[in-house]
Amino acid sequence: MTSPGAHPPQEDESHLPAIIAALVAGQPGADERLCAVLRQPVAAAVSAFLGPDGTETDDIAQESLVAVLAYVTQRGGFEGNLVRFAVTVARNRCRNVLAWHRRRPHVEIEPLAEWIAAPDKDPLEAYGNEQVMAVLRASLVELDTACRDLLRALFLGGETPESMCSRLGLTTVRAVYYRRENCLKSLRNIVMQRLDEVRP
Repeated sequence: MTSPGAHPPQEDESHLPAIIAALVAGQPGADERLCAVLRQPVAAAVSAFLGPDGTETDDIAQESLVAVLAYVTQRGGFEGNLVRFAVTVARNRCRNVLAWHRRRPHVEIEPLAEWIAAPDKDPLEAYGNEQVMAVLRASLVELDTACRDLLRALFLGGETPESMCSRLGLTTVRAVYYRRENCLKSLRNIVMQRLDEVRP
């Protein structure tokens, strides 16, 4: 069992197709497994940009993982190299943070503001258009705080369902899984609603 505060063991990239299929099917634990594959390369990319001791390094890595998870979920799968995609998301977020601080050195960057912006031609064009990514960003912000905190704690912060169960005052681990699935469904619904609004 993973101890509270510890990340799940990293999974092999060869498991990605099966993990993505499980995530789309809504299988419990698939989100944690996906993050276990992507966490190390994403963290390495962010550390290379901002340094391992940067004040925003952990937050940016977590935001990037949340974004990739939401993107795969709302698209119903992924075609291509997901690790490379996740690293690109993280690098673009880092570029945006650095640009923000150059323009506004005394202003704290707003979470997810101007996210996935790059000064040159965006490599994400191979995976989705700018409109879709804008919808995804807005949907993540719109998700209620309780759900964002729950999802981040479970599959980004490394908390186990058991520790979350105790912290939330719930009586069974199943209740934690039930809340998590509802939060993921809420995120998917927000994304799909926004996509319907912008479709011609």
